[in-house]
Amino acid sequence: KLIHHYYRRQLKDKRYEFLYDTHPDELVSFDCETTSLDISEAQIISIGAVKIRGNRILTSETFEILIKPESMIQATNVTIHGLRPKG
Repeated sequence: KLIHHYYRRQLKDKRYEFLYDTHPDELVSFDCETTSLDISEAQIISIGAVKIRGNRILTSETFEILIKPESMIQATNVTIHGLRPKG
């Protein structure tokens, strides 16, 4: 928590100070989809996040982004994730 306060005080643009506000029962769950389970070659193809407050999942406060990998997505990835390249 000390580092949290340090970074908040170092913030140059106080308009973004709200990003450091906390809720006592709030967490963020992240999910990353990758092209492989082998960390030496895997590339991230999507990132998703959702807030959880208490025992409620806040479906109105989510984040999702698709990332174009450097190499072609393999057929097995399409089967597992349902993500495929668009032309």
